[in-house]
Amino acid sequence: MAKESSHGHFLLLMRVSGVSAGKIDELAKAIHDAYMAAYGQVGAITVALHKLLSVVDQGTNVKATAQWQYAIRYFGPTASVGKLQEMLESAAKDAGGEVQTQTYKVTDLTGKY
Repeated sequence: MAKESSHGHFLLLMRVSGVSAGKIDELAKAIHDAYMAAYGQVGAITVALHKLLSVVDQGTNVKATAQWQYAIRYFGPTASVGKLQEMLESAAKDAGGEVQTQTYKVTDLTGKY
């Protein structure tokens, strides 16, 4: 059985409602700065907030309302997963909106990441 590491690569999917796009960009920068202040020596989170958009209408990429709007990929302590989700929820609530998140541990086929 593989030993769970205290660090990992993570993919956080997010949907935000009740907050303008400009405010989301502003909050993303503030959350990045707070994450780096807390985990800077042992974690890294991208400043970019990747917006998820549908590209084509055929095949398995069917035209439908996307469940998730944003994706954030980051590296850090396993304990930072819950902390980042709390930061996002708190920031959205303070801005008068709400956020839903789902986080996955990212691995490649070799199991190295």
